[in-house]
Amino acid sequence: MLEIAVLSFTTFFATVSPIDVAILFGALSAKATPERKRAMAIKGTLIATLLLTVFAVFGRDVLG
Repeated sequence: MLEIAVLSFTTFFATVSPIDVAILFGALSAKATPERKRAMAIKGTLIATLLLTVFAVFGRDVLG
C-alpha cells in the first residue's frame, strides 16, 4: 500500500508540477487584486481537479 501511495504522489508531482505552477501563477497575477488572485486560484484548482478526475476515471479507456 505504501508503494502505491509513493508512486501516486510522485506521478502527481511530475504531472502537475506544483512548484512551477506556483511560480507561473505569481508572475501572471502580479498586478491583480487579492480578490481576483483568489478567484483565479480557485477556478484553476477546480479545472485541474476536474481534468485529473476525468483522466483518472476514463484515461485507460481513452488510451486503449
